[in-house]
Amino acid sequence: MNKKYKQLACLTIALLAFLSVSLFADYNFAKAEESSTAVIEVDLSHLDDDNIAGSDLTIRDYPEQLHATKASVRMGGNSNENVGYYFYNSNEDDPIVDIVPKEYFYTENQTLKIGTEYGFFINTVKTGNKNYLATVLVFDITLNLDLETTFDRAIVDVSPIFQYQYLGITTDSRNEEFFYVNFRYDRFENPIVLAYPSYMEMAFTGPTLEYDMVENYYLKDISFGASLYNEQELNYGDPGYNPHNDYGSYFTGFDYSYQGKYREEGEFDTAGLVWNILDSTFFALGILEKIVPPVGGVAGPLGKIYSVVSLTQGWIDWGVGRANSLANEIKTEEKKLTATCLYQNRDDQLKYYKDSDGNSVLAKVAMIAIETDDDKSMWYGVGDNATGYFSIGHSALNGRAPDYTRFINQIALRIVNSDGDEVVAAGDTMVQCNLREQTTKEIDYLGTGDIYLLPNGADNLVYRDAVYESDYTMRVNLSSEAYVKVNGTVKTGKNLVFNVHAKEHDDIDIYVYGNEVGLIGSVDISLNETTNIGAIYPNGRYILKTNVSDIKTVDTGNQNLIIEHIYYYKDNVLTQYETYVPFVEGSSVTLPFDGDKDYYFIIRNKGNSVVYNAALTITGIQSFQPEQSITVTPNVKAMSFVNTYDKEMSFQLGIPNGSGVKSIAVYNTDGIQIASRTLFASGETKYYFGLQANEVCYFFFNITATSIIEVTQDELYFKWELDGQIYNVSYNMALQRGKTYNLRLVYIKDGETHEVDADFKCTEDSARAYSYENNVLTITYDLPIGFVIMITARWYFDATLNITVTAGREDIDHIVTFDKQGGTGGTDSVAAHYNREMPSATAPSQAGYTFGGYFGGRGGAGKMYYSSNMSSAAKWDKEEDVTLYAYWISNTYTITFEKNGGVGGTTSITVDYGDRLPLIEFPKKTANNFLGYYTYGKGTCYYEFIDMNVFSENEYYLYYAKICDFTYNIKLYAYWEEMTWGVSVWASLSNKGLVGMPDQAFTLKANEQKTFYVPGIVDYDTQSWKLTYQAGTVATGTNTAINMTNLCVGNYDQYTLTIYYQYNPQQSSCVAAGTLITLADGRQVPVESLTGSEMLLVWNFNTGTSDSAPILFIDKDPLRVYKVISLYFSDGTVVEVISEHGFWNSTLNKYVYLDENASEYIGDWFNKQTVDENGMQIWTTVQLIDVQITEKETTAYSPVTAEHLCYYVNGMLSMPGGIDGLFNIFEVDGETMKYNAEKMAADIEQYGVFTYEDFEGLISEEMFNVLNGQYLKVAVGKKLTNKISLEVMIEKYSRLF
Repeated sequence: MNKKYKQLACLTIALLAFLSVSLFADYNFAKAEESSTAVIEVDLSHLDDDNIAGSDLTIRDYPEQLHATKASVRMGGNSNENVGYYFYNSNEDDPIVDIVPKEYFYTENQTLKIGTEYGFFINTVKTGNKNYLATVLVFDITLNLDLETTFDRAIVDVSPIFQYQYLGITTDSRNEEFFYVNFRYDRFENPIVLAYPSYMEMAFTGPTLEYDMVENYYLKDISFGASLYNEQELNYGDPGYNPHNDYGSYFTGFDYSYQGKYREEGEFDTAGLVWNILDSTFFALGILEKIVPPVGGVAGPLGKIYSVVSLTQGWIDWGVGRANSLANEIKTEEKKLTATCLYQNRDDQLKYYKDSDGNSVLAKVAMIAIETDDDKSMWYGVGDNATGYFSIGHSALNGRAPDYTRFINQIALRIVNSDGDEVVAAGDTMVQCNLREQTTKEIDYLGTGDIYLLPNGADNLVYRDAVYESDYTMRVNLSSEAYVKVNGTVKTGKNLVFNVHAKEHDDIDIYVYGNEVGLIGSVDISLNETTNIGAIYPNGRYILKTNVSDIKTVDTGNQNLIIEHIYYYKDNVLTQYETYVPFVEGSSVTLPFDGDKDYYFIIRNKGNSVVYNAALTITGIQSFQPEQSITVTPNVKAMSFVNTYDKEMSFQLGIPNGSGVKSIAVYNTDGIQIASRTLFASGETKYYFGLQANEVCYFFFNITATSIIEVTQDELYFKWELDGQIYNVSYNMALQRGKTYNLRLVYIKDGETHEVDADFKCTEDSARAYSYENNVLTITYDLPIGFVIMITARWYFDATLNITVTAGREDIDHIVTFDKQGGTGGTDSVAAHYNREMPSATAPSQAGYTFGGYFGGRGGAGKMYYSSNMSSAAKWDKEEDVTLYAYWISNTYTITFEKNGGVGGTTSITVDYGDRLPLIEFPKKTANNFLGYYTYGKGTCYYEFIDMNVFSENEYYLYYAKICDFTYNIKLYAYWEEMTWGVSVWASLSNKGLVGMPDQAFTLKANEQKTFYVPGIVDYDTQSWKLTYQAGTVATGTNTAINMTNLCVGNYDQYTLTIYYQYNPQQSSCVAAGTLITLADGRQVPVESLTGSEMLLVWNFNTGTSDSAPILFIDKDPLRVYKVISLYFSDGTVVEVISEHGFWNSTLNKYVYLDENASEYIGDWFNKQTVDENGMQIWTTVQLIDVQITEKETTAYSPVTAEHLCYYVNGMLSMPGGIDGLFNIFEVDGETMKYNAEKMAADIEQYGVFTYEDFEGLISEEMFNVLNGQYLKVAVGKKLTNKISLEVMIEKYSRLF
């Protein structure tokens, strides 16, 4: 029951009891009107800011700013009367309206609102017809990050900071009174919110106002749930997430500390209640004269009046007393609870923590709260706080920098009132922050970068340090819309394209943000496909992408713009093309371009000035066919040649000496060089090459010839400018044939270059201008200064290529097909020609084998045509199509055996690939079974152990060996299993024979340190024991604690332990005559006077209350001399025990038998029930202070109650002797004297329960239920007793039932 209602119940019981018996009143009960909370629509975004709206003050500064009201205060009425105080002329709201919106003060409501920085609770009620009274509780929410190099600590704190009351005054509330204080308010021009004063006094200097905090409401059940998310990488649940690649943060521990309040409740006066009910009953009898005339007559009219007054006063006194005793005393408690993750290292967490599917996870979720209940419910008022500490580790522990991580904390709490702990509101909020700074992802050159956004997150990428100047296209593809900013340009959408011009070594920044739900995506960077170069600065490099195929001449059109490098994608890797097709850099190159694909040209400006609007020109080349002669000139750098025949042909290439052609190279259409020739110094150079039918090849010519210009001008004032380069007048300049050069005479003045004359053109007729001799152009000395000379070199030569077709028997194709015999890859077939070496081909491969060549027959039979390296081993000698067969040689591998503690056996072997592993000798290990040989980590088993048999004196093994399927030397590891023996236990009873004890059976591992304690059986003495197995006896003994270590050995998995017992019935009676037994009505009677039909007072551990139970039986022993154990307790109580008797030991929180060894419990406290001054039964504890043993003639008794077994002897809670194992089965809560329900359920779940069938024939089903027989299986499972002892006990006492 709610504490508040318990107090009210006391007063209510008193009032209703009196009114019901006096028959004077008639009551009507009306149902309370249900209140509702109004919905108020206001902006609450300010809850996410710690500052008071429109102020630099925080909410913690508010109590210092409380000005309550700036209205004037005056006495009410005229000078002759005092009707209270008036407030008037106030035009300014209390600053609380900047924390709690003003609308909440004018609507009846109970509202809880929580932001990320603070929250508030407001309860507004109407006070009369016009105005409102509101109670406001404001609490602060603080999130602090204690960041260290390898450790983060997030601290979340919730603290109530103030609680005041306020008045919401309307404009038409003149003279309306508030029922809390005798205040009145004049009419105001506008609705106004004023703080409600707790105290006001009018002095001659003016009014004194005080504003104290109230404690009407508290926070309760504050809990913190936190989670961690990678801000820029995948999280758990995202497709493709791998926790091993998660280098974000993870939790390593959680703490919860609090300082709060709770209420401690008093006791309920049951005795007083009973007494008043009896008093009321007799009073009622006194006024019912017709029913009981003598009583009524005695009472009389005067007695009735007196009795009414007396009875009323009695009920009121009892009710007030009980209400006061139940008043909750407020206490403060401060605690800190700690919970640490099992592993703090991220790699260890990945090994230990698994999700429901068994996948590795990191500890990224935490929930911490304190558990409160009705007996100790924790509240938080002003000055209290609850704080959650989240310890956070990250990958710096593993040498990796941590990723940008978001910490999200959900705070949940409830609001309770101060009177009865009644929940009036509940709510939660999300508080989040980022751990560490956001990182920048780098995108590889012409590569792809991933984008990841949490809700309202951001991602930052950069294409770092552009290698070349160019125009790039950025394609951003997102799973949902967001803002994307690339180098300052912002676009919004899902699939966006940005065109960006980047200079050499520039960065391109990409920033993605503004998405509320989170997204994944990618950004791709690529070059714009174009032949336009744009502007290139001196020494600058520009890269452009364009599609080229076949042989082409690529020309920049400017001598200063040279093609420095060419790239293309080969096997998805950007590769320099000149690695495969060398070329000399220049403004023009002619090359074979492989297929129809994109090529990337690096253009460098080697000049001293900017080149604008340049472009690449791409042109094809001349083609010719067999039996044609062609002429090569210096302008011809390449030609294509086509085999127009429908079969493979051999061609002869002839080049005359002195043609100007230095060398020639032949390429196929894949850009692979198939022939190369340097020309001889004299005579015609001839070269043979072959082409398939209709195959195309390309000839590349290296033609080198130069002319020399010698400038002989002596005066250094003048300079020569040749194609933009400045030279001294005495300089030798190399000119390439077939090209035009611009040559100017200039002079330098004041650091600037000036042309002498731009109109003069020198031609071959201008003999005075130059002379030519021996390839030297000489500018004459008397050349007029200021003339510009245009010189064009026109030296040509002719080179004729003679192509001759060679045909014959060798030109006929014979298809040779390769049968790879299980191999893969390599050439499938070739066309061979008679009496020629085998054409080039590539070898296949096969795991575990070495290629031995191609043969005419299988398995290396017949003639070898290809060697192991696929070189020709013989000339082709067949004029037909033939199949050749691959020959494979098995590889041999070594297996090394790691025995893991075993001894003996094979150490290593060799095995050919594909063969079954050979026989080996296995190792042995003491007290272990060999399981087999496995790869590391108990991976693949190659020797699987099945069984070991012993025949005569020889051991042999049954096992399975795998086939060698590995292609490298390996190590196999022995795996062992410790031997385990099962031990069955039997009891040999002297009067009954051999009886099984399955509940005592156990298993024993090799080298296990184990002591077996011989179980006791009621009325039997242990004599000896014997351990046997099928081959004989292992050990015997008489001790009751058997050391089983190393007793079980060998290959037998079952042993038998037989225990021999001698029947010796024991006396079971346990208290002497004269001992007082407490009846259910509280009376105490001597034990010898019991008839068996009485109800005894017992303690019910199921409910934790006193109870009553019938006597099940009374065991009585005759009058004779007994050894009597006298127990002396600290309150003077003495109990005489015969043999043994159980007592509830509150020190140990269980029953203990007090017998001849009872002195070991001296000093312990025992439970006793006594009567207080009001005659009520109460609990107390008394201390055992002495034990004396004497011989005395008496009679012995032992009652046993149904279900509970217990009863009270001389007021002491006790248990009869001789029933070991029937009590102390379940754990008892020491404060409530009640079974711990949770642990009781766990015990039953673990050990199970008996059914009546387990004891059928020994006892009736009714008595089985009376004895709570089902729970005895728990006692057996806990080794408190055993099944045989229970059966003996039940059989013994069944005669008394």
